Amino acid sequence: EHLLQIGRHTIGFIGGPADEYEVQQRYDGYAAALQESGKTVDPNLVTYGDWSSEAGAQKTQQLLDKVPDLDAVFANSDLMVVGSLNTLRKQGLKVPQDVAVVGYDDLSISKATNPSLTTISQNIPMVGKLLAHNLIQNIETGQVINVTLPVKLVIREST
Repeated sequence: EHLLQIGRHTIGFIGGPADEYEVQQRYDGYAAALQESGKTVDPNLVTYGDWSSEAGAQKTQQLLDKVPDLDAVFANSDLMVVGSLNTLRKQGLKVPQDVAVVGYDDLSISKATNPSLTTISQNIPMVGKLLAHNLIQNIETGQVINVTLPVKLVIREST
């Protein structure tokens, strides 16, 4: 939604492993935002990799090869964005002037990138508590509860 609100039209999605639940949820959010704005999801703008900066670099290059007028990237990990930023620079593209970039996790590196990274922040301490609680519950009862926690957009220089 943020990328659309700032006037971006050709938004690439770089997901983590496609079979992971959280990646599917992030893709669903991406697709819903596009559809709510009257756009359709272009499969050429969707790619998946692992969570590494290397995957971010490779997948950004693949997106640029398929869609040279790419004007935004949403990557499912701040680490992936590090690679994405490097690829964009190598291609002579400026962030955010040519391509706006949003990551996910709000890792400490997101403040240190150049430009600093707009990202989606999770409540990591709460995630840890819930994971521990879920593990104990699973051991005691054999049940696991899926919980979705709210996230927050942290706007910095990359958009």
